[in-house]
Amino acid sequence: SLVKEAVEIIQSPNSTARDAEEALELLDDALSQIDNAQNFGKTGCLPTMLQIANGTHPTQGTLEIRGLVLKVLGTAMQNNPPVQVELTREGLLQVLGQMAER
Repeated sequence: SLVKEAVEIIQSPNSTARDAEEALELLDDALSQIDNAQNFGKTGCLPTMLQIANGTHPTQGTLEIRGLVLKVLGTAMQNNPPVQVELTREGLLQVLGQMAER
């Protein structure tokens, strides 16, 4: 699926920043459909996405990528309680708080 392929590109240490940016843009578009957003929550990638957003992921961390990840997470959370709960459990609020302090 498009969601799974995009997540694999984003998480891959072999992906360039441009590859990750393109994958994030495609992912954001795909997640506007609720079925894709629900599947996104089941991919197991939310902790990695939070690491990227927080700047603690070893391979992806430019400000542009971090911003795109936050946009993707916002899209995934819209009208999607399971993803909202999972992101809260994984520490989204702490990540946002740390980002605000910087």
